[in-house]
Amino acid sequence: HIVDNADALLLDASRIVLLGHSAGGHTVAIVTADPTFVANRGLGPDTIDCVIANDTEGYRLDDKATASPIVIENAFGTDPVTLDDASPSVRIERDGAPTTRYLIITRGSARRREVATEFVDLVVTAGGRADLLEAGPYSHTEVNQVLGEPGENIITPTVSAFLADCLSSTD
Repeated sequence: HIVDNADALLLDASRIVLLGHSAGGHTVAIVTADPTFVANRGLGPDTIDCVIANDTEGYRLDDKATASPIVIENAFGTDPVTLDDASPSVRIERDGAPTTRYLIITRGSARRREVATEFVDLVVTAGGRADLLEAGPYSHTEVNQVLGEPGENIITPTVSAFLADCLSSTD
């Protein structure tokens, strides 16, 4: 929609950022990790420049140690093939790193942080670009609410710097 209507929306379709929190963080990660999503819309693999996945566990949907099994089952079922296909980490392992640059924001349990770190490491090892931001003092709700708040000094400056760098490198 953004690409097709960029002129009417007064947007630059050559600079697209996706940001999602929680399940939305999984969504923005899988949309770029699975090359079929943009290809099925007739778009090239470099259409989405930057992704910010804000505090999600959904990098490996079959990992019962991090994800809530009932939430995953309700959304995706239990078929291992389906879970792998919908897992950004598995897609990076299969398809390599996309041209999209990632900022992964995490906090919470040690396992939750490990999963986020693993995703960043997978992207980088596959030749992509990804950064990790530890937002430790915030709760799951706060990590989303504080973004952009005046005086907030953990998430907002990092996100702002990431966007400035990511979008300026698309010239």
